[in-house]
Amino acid sequence: MSETTCRCPACQSPFQGKTTCPDCGADLTPLMTAMGRAFYLRCQARQALGQGHYQTARRLAAQAQRLHRTFRGESLCSVAAIAQAVNVDPGL
Repeated sequence: MSETTCRCPACQSPFQGKTTCPDCGADLTPLMTAMGRAFYLRCQARQALGQGHYQTARRLAAQAQRLHRTFRGESLCSVAAIAQAVNVDPGL
C-alpha cells in the first residue's frame, strides 16, 4: 500500500481524496482535516530544518506524526533528531 492510499476507519475500505467513504458512507472530513494539517506541519518542519531550527523541526515533525503517521514522516522525524543532535550547519 502506498502512503497516498488511506483506509476508512469504519470499514477499512480504501479511499482517496473523498470526504465520504464510497463503501459505508462514513464522514471522512475529520480524517481529511487531520491529514491536511499533518501535511502542513511536515512542510513547516522541512522549512525549519533548512533554516537550522532543528528543535522546532523535530517538534513539528512529531506533531504531524501524531496526526497522521507515515513512513516519510518518520524519516523526517529521524533527520530532524539527528540534525539537532549533531547541530548540522544549514549551509552545507
